[in-house]
Amino acid sequence: MHQRAGGYGVPRAQAWTISEKSSIRFALRMAVAKAEGVAVRATAYRPVKVFRTGGASRPMALAMAVPPQNAIYVTDLAFQPRTRKNLTDSLVHEMAHLVDVVSLNECDPEWIEAVSHRLEWVRHEVTRRGGKYFTIPENVATHRVLLGESKRFYKLAENQGIPSLYGCKNLAESLAVFVEFRTRGFRPPVVINHFLTDRYFSLPYRKEPDLQQIHEALELHVTGQYDDALEIFNRLLTEGGLSTLYRFRAMLWKDKREYKKGIEDLTQSVKIFQHSPNELSLIYGLRAQMYELDRDRDRAIADLDRAMQVYSPMYIYQGMARAQMLYRHQKYDAAIEQLTEIVKQWPRQIEPRMLRARYFIFRKTYDEAFADLTTVIKIKPKYIEAYRQRIRIYRQTQQLGKAEEECTRVLAVDPKHQSTWVMRSDFRKQREAYREAISDLDRAIALSGKKPDKKNVYLLVKRAICREKMKDFAGAADDYGLTLGVYSTQDHLRHNSRGLCYLKLANYEVALAEFEASIGKQPRHFQAYHQKAWILATCPLDSMRNGSEAFAVAEKACEMTSYKHCNALEALAAACAEMGEFGEAVNWQKKAIEHARPNSPKQEMAARLAIYEDGKPFRDVAQQL
Repeated sequence: MHQRAGGYGVPRAQAWTISEKSSIRFALRMAVAKAEGVAVRATAYRPVKVFRTGGASRPMALAMAVPPQNAIYVTDLAFQPRTRKNLTDSLVHEMAHLVDVVSLNECDPEWIEAVSHRLEWVRHEVTRRGGKYFTIPENVATHRVLLGESKRFYKLAENQGIPSLYGCKNLAESLAVFVEFRTRGFRPPVVINHFLTDRYFSLPYRKEPDLQQIHEALELHVTGQYDDALEIFNRLLTEGGLSTLYRFRAMLWKDKREYKKGIEDLTQSVKIFQHSPNELSLIYGLRAQMYELDRDRDRAIADLDRAMQVYSPMYIYQGMARAQMLYRHQKYDAAIEQLTEIVKQWPRQIEPRMLRARYFIFRKTYDEAFADLTTVIKIKPKYIEAYRQRIRIYRQTQQLGKAEEECTRVLAVDPKHQSTWVMRSDFRKQREAYREAISDLDRAIALSGKKPDKKNVYLLVKRAICREKMKDFAGAADDYGLTLGVYSTQDHLRHNSRGLCYLKLANYEVALAEFEASIGKQPRHFQAYHQKAWILATCPLDSMRNGSEAFAVAEKACEMTSYKHCNALEALAAACAEMGEFGEAVNWQKKAIEHARPNSPKQEMAARLAIYEDGKPFRDVAQQL
């Protein structure tokens, strides 16, 4: 899951637990102590923001740097007991990425000369010896695969003076890896060590005016101040800019919806500067997005083709982007064909299969979709989304029994999957197994927390409805009561529902109070008006009836509904009968019958008409309900 910061996609932040906060604060203090020069540079122009996020986009990442935001996102892996890597070391690594926000260091000729030939030799040797470390797509590179490859080939990197096989990925990662391992005691070759000392570790550090402006522009961008950020980037690029600045400005043009200017900046970047295959793939992918936004689909697809060709580890990612683009443009067969090509090359990769299954479901070719989802479950038995998509198929094909069984399988895999408890309760409710549905909702409510809040209030409403179906009106009224005050804009509905429950319990005074509370919360809620009028006109208790007040309240309900709602008209007829105006009562009852809805109790409405024609008032409150 991602959110937006300016035009940049960033991981979705989530709340820290108390123990996580304590761990991250300690790790940050240790990281600053181990690499003070790195920390000073990372915070020289903007504070470093540290967020908690869920899963990582990279299999072994404890943390991820987002340079435009000057932020570090700490992942689930950082807090898992089996994690071998130290969180402090990961934070040093990510701070190194923040230091080189515009890729000045990784593109420096001195750095390229010192490490480029080493990286190329290691990559060539790994590939020559049958390794897949540098060619396997990032989506496929699981923790187990990367660990196995590292164990096989780490000596090749070590012999070249590189502390980790991961450091041979690209120039940017090589920098961050060298910085991280230097703080762990690794002694790099002399030339590399001199470069690292100068660019990352030496103190005091003197701020650079251009970097100050770049950070200022990025902060303006991520906070939505596009024009001010654009002014700075324009000035920097006029003075002679970097490739990264063209990309940053292109993202600004994208946010301002001036896509042609963004495309022009990315094209200039490709023409003027020499990029690594990884960078080139990303640029083509970004330009493809802008072409699509500019409604130039052919050029967009052509750029995604280029992105897939120039850097094989991005093949699945860019191929799926191409399939999604074709799908958005209603080229469904071509989209499925693209995904099929990816599946053929990487049959155990679940993301393209899942996407293809969704497209099959959209095309209503359910057998093909089901086959893909079943394969995904065989590959990854605990992949909940595959089960949920199978439930979707069963639901769309009206196989509700099988859908319920599939929910049960999901809950066997993950008993804490709240939305599946809710889904199964819906299926059980549909087959009128209300007690079982309530049991499922009890579990869902327990998982969402003890107190009613905005996350679980809808569950209480669902449970109340099931209890009403079981004629447990007291329990239903209690559930509706628990929801009051959570969503104040919906309190009038909950008061109205509670009033109906109390009517069923013949607790007329409390029911009347609930309808009045509903009117107080929402004076335009006509249902509460006609329910109140009905009690005042027809209640069996003499002390509760008031014909003239009932007439006034029912008339308001009729005015709100333009005298076209059968319940409001019936309340008006009952009020007239209570006042002894039986002729008017007959007229309004006939009009109510004319406006009866398909599910209205027409026989009972006709019976009431006969009572009024006999010159008698109606006395049974519960019948209309």
